Amino acid sequence: MYSQHNTFSGIITDIKSNPIPGVKIKNFTNQKISVADGYGKFSISSQQGDTIQFTSFGCDTLLLVIDLTQLENNEQDIILSCSAQEIQEVNIVRRR
Repeated sequence: MYSQHNTFSGIITDIKSNPIPGVKIKNFTNQKISVADGYGKFSISSQQGDTIQFTSFGCDTLLLVIDLTQLENNEQDIILSCSAQEIQEVNIVRRR
């Protein structure tokens, strides 16, 4: 029933509902890759049972198996757990 490719889409946010731009989305089943836009919106080609990976610097990686029977309009918002790290010191080196 779900052999055709569909578009899986949504918005990627952190736990405080802030959009996360630039998240890399990879479908391990069909090897397609996408990147979330500046508002955290994404879409990627997928079908039932595909494994999708969401990665972003400073955030935990998330693996998700697509279950189209549980999605409304093939959409699901994604929440990534990100850690804010303070920079302790910055050294600026000037070269000529």
